[in-house]
Amino acid sequence: MEPSSTRRKIHERAFRNAWLLDAAEAVFLERGFAGASMQDIARRSEVALGTLYKAFSGKEELFVRVMERRMDRFVEAVRGVTSEGPPLARIERLVRGAFDYFAAEAAFFRLYLAATQGFPWEIRSRLGEKAAARYEELIGEVESLCRTALPPARRRSARVVALLLVGGLNAAMAEWLGRKTPRAPASVAREVWSNVRRLFGPP
Repeated sequence: MEPSSTRRKIHERAFRNAWLLDAAEAVFLERGFAGASMQDIARRSEVALGTLYKAFSGKEELFVRVMERRMDRFVEAVRGVTSEGPPLARIERLVRGAFDYFAAEAAFFRLYLAATQGFPWEIRSRLGEKAAARYEELIGEVESLCRTALPPARRRSARVVALLLVGGLNAAMAEWLGRKTPRAPASVAREVWSNVRRLFGPP
């Protein structure tokens, strides 16, 4: 069992890092990656620049950690809305839940698009292995949902359908949030779902 002093230090480090990541996220959302600086982040977090550099090597590491944390939250949100019910109903909740989530987190989604251009193959090179693994985990969970929702004769295509579903959601949300006056998320989600539903055969 670890000594209480060691546990306390671990807890303090985790709290400090979360505080610094909160500050970094706020700066990135305001200024974008290119416009942000370590000085801005230190100022926002109210710590000395040297203290910030002791915790993180630079703004590149901070950006990756911020995006990893946000991806974790999104995956957990997806799990929350797809945990129960018939397969097609769970997929519909996934579509609607994604639009609800990013309607509230539009600035983060734009930051994600700026980093990856919306292409999944850019995630590993731009955001690192952990983010890439998290994305693959999301695809795997959607694939499992698709496999149960598809007719038996088409279940071998579950991964392709999952990739189409997630890729289509990315593209639809990028187009939606890119408009000067975006439509209501529920309206867009309803239209997207009416098209996604066709991937699974006739009602």
